[in-house]
Amino acid sequence: GDSRKGGYIMEYIIISNTKIKIMLTQKELDKYNIDGESLSIANEDQRLALRRVLNDACRQSGFNSSASRIMVQMFPAKRGGCEIFVTRLDGSSCG
Repeated sequence: GDSRKGGYIMEYIIISNTKIKIMLTQKELDKYNIDGESLSIANEDQRLALRRVLNDACRQSGFNSSASRIMVQMFPAKRGGCEIFVTRLDGSSCG
C-alpha cells in the first residue's frame, strides 16, 4: 500500500503479522534526515529518525512495531532511497 500524508507518499508492504517493508525515496530520507547508505542505530539522531519513520508507517498501515524487540534491516534502493524491513521479534500478531 501507500499513503498520502503531508504531501508525500510513504510506500509500504505488510509482509506478515510480524514484518513490514517500508520503501523510502531520497526525498523522504532527506525529510527524516536519514543517511540511506549508512544508517547507524548507535547514532542517536539516526535512531530517533528511524523511530519517526516507524511511527509514521505504523500509523498509516496499522502495523504494530511497539514490541519489546524489533530487528531492522535497511538496504539502499537501486533508484535512490532505501528499503527498510522491520520484524517484530516477540512473535505476537499485528494489532
